[in-house]
Amino acid sequence: MFAISTTPRISIKKIVVPTDFTTASKRALDAAIAIATYYGSKIILVHAVEASPRPPSERDMQHSEIHTLSEAEWQLRREASRCVDVGCERQLLKGTVTEVVEQFLAITQTDLIVVGTHGSTGFRRLLKGSIAEHIFRHVQCPVLAVGPCVRIRETTWNPKRIMLATDLQSDESRAVTYATALAQEHNAQLALLHVTLPASAPYPEDAELVLRPYFELRLRQLLGDWRSGRGCGPDIWVEFEHDPVAGVIDVVTREPIDLLVLGVHPSTPWTLHFGHSAHRILSVAPCPTLIVQRDL
Repeated sequence: MFAISTTPRISIKKIVVPTDFTTASKRALDAAIAIATYYGSKIILVHAVEASPRPPSERDMQHSEIHTLSEAEWQLRREASRCVDVGCERQLLKGTVTEVVEQFLAITQTDLIVVGTHGSTGFRRLLKGSIAEHIFRHVQCPVLAVGPCVRIRETTWNPKRIMLATDLQSDESRAVTYATALAQEHNAQLALLHVTLPASAPYPEDAELVLRPYFELRLRQLLGDWRSGRGCGPDIWVEFEHDPVAGVIDVVTREPIDLLVLGVHPSTPWTLHFGHSAHRILSVAPCPTLIVQRDL
């Protein structure tokens, strides 16, 4: 189980944890419990039962529905029993995809969603597949994703090296705010990463000598004169890679990063960016990933 120490500076009052009762969801709940313990948060544990196609008869439909709901309620109660040291509320959502999404989004004042991912299937298995796709396109709060390759520490989750990966293409202020606040809170070293395409021939090395300082300057401009609690400035990383996502994965897997922060686009652009970029990172990242929606 994760455990977090140090004096908090971020306010997190309500944490929503969607669960499908798998190992991935249990790992996410472990992280949520630690965060809730640290911030004094309340956990809302959510499971969704999507309305199934109508059985041959109304009687069969009622019997099947009662059995499904009873089983889900029992499992949800069992999961909630793990939250012995924090406040926990159970919510069993039922209905069509649209109805379930509306219920989920109606959980007001959510400060953080903590979710476990399943490797190649990502969020698709959580909350009955398509429900998750709708939810994660519309949430406004940050999402902490605990992927299948995350290294679980037995006693603490106290990130000492936080990396913000950015494509420098749109407003990154929300991701910067979270990354710097967490770095300050945990007295952690903050690193900024930008992966860009290699320079073209005939002299790519010479061109990269010019491009690297340019991107390093742009990364520093994101933070201004920010310094960590130790008085240190951020580490600045500029990598050249034909596949920018592969470049991020390479850095995160080879460096001792404790928390990765990603800014993603909301609504329709979120689907493209998240489905084809961020999810690839989540599938292999050895550390949790904090996903923050960008302002358009």
